[in-house]
Amino acid sequence: MNKNVKVYLILCGLSFLIEIMTAVVRKLFGFPITAVISFGIFFLLIVSVNYLTNKKYKIKFLLFSLLSGILIIQLPIRLFTFSESLISLPEFIFHVLGLVSGYIFLNFKTIYFKLGLAFFSVILNVFIIVYGYPLWLNKLNYGTFSGEVFIKNDQKIMAYDADGKKILIGEKPYTVLDFWFSSCKPCFDGFPEFQEVYLKYKPNKSIAFYAINTPMPNDKIGDSFHLIKSLNYTFPVLQAKDGNIAKKMLVVKYPTLILIDKEGNIIFKGEMQGLKKKLTNLGL
Repeated sequence: MNKNVKVYLILCGLSFLIEIMTAVVRKLFGFPITAVISFGIFFLLIVSVNYLTNKKYKIKFLLFSLLSGILIIQLPIRLFTFSESLISLPEFIFHVLGLVSGYIFLNFKTIYFKLGLAFFSVILNVFIIVYGYPLWLNKLNYGTFSGEVFIKNDQKIMAYDADGKKILIGEKPYTVLDFWFSSCKPCFDGFPEFQEVYLKYKPNKSIAFYAINTPMPNDKIGDSFHLIKSLNYTFPVLQAKDGNIAKKMLVVKYPTLILIDKEGNIIFKGEMQGLKKKLTNLGL
């Protein structure tokens, strides 16, 4: 076997194994941390191979060989499960960026360029953890990077209270809606903070809060009200007749927090931290 082919297969196999191992790391640390760890591993990998082989092989050859191992796994995933794999797309990009950064590092001749690249890499990795990945997940889950939206809605929104009475939602200048269903663990994880924010704004006559329950096939009438009461939450709960309210509000993930104005227009769609910021910006 040609020596170059042998080296190619070894390097391709090595990056292939590392790519598989990142799945384990992802389960332990999540996507943002895994992206940063992978960036560092692939950066060090191409630099180390270059020096361990006494710079015998062209850097382009090393880049191509290591990149092949990544793409053997990633390309089929991206092609055949595109929508499902979007959540890990920034992580995949960081795998490639790690290799490319190592390639650029090896090609730089002066220490100043190398230090500049190192500084830029640190900034990039901090960004992906602090801002990049949270913004990406917000976009996938809620259709917006920041939660800031303006979606015109001229349809009346009605739901039922514990007595079976129809309630018109949106009579106050602002209304917060927390969409949930009875078997949604993340929904219940978010209820303590929702309760906290509700109590903070309860005296404010300009805003109302409702936890809107979307019924599931096995739910019984009144279950949502009894469940919230049994957990000692005091925020208002309304029962949707079916999933139409959630569809009107463009809810694709639970829980989803939505803020509407008096005309029913959606002016925020996202998670609690973004909602708090929005309420503060509105001067409430």
